[in-house]
Amino acid sequence: MKKGPAVAACGLAVALLLFGKTAAAAPALPPPPHLGAAAAILMDYRTGQVLFEQNGYRRRSPASTTKIMTAILALKYGHLNQVVRISARA
Repeated sequence: MKKGPAVAACGLAVALLLFGKTAAAAPALPPPPHLGAAAAILMDYRTGQVLFEQNGYRRRSPASTTKIMTAILALKYGHLNQVVRISARA
């Protein structure tokens, strides 16, 4: 008869109880880092799993995202050797 993982785990627990041994406790996780940001989120890009979040699902204004997108577009489509003049009125 083939035993599955649940049966094997149950057998291990019974063996530990019978022989008076306790299972080793999982190591304690360090406390999460203190961030000065109002919101942050860290995700695994392959799976989409959230690894850390601090107000990660709270709606925020897109100011930082806008700045990053502007930089990406400037690097991709801009003429980086060209001098650009902007008037004082702008």
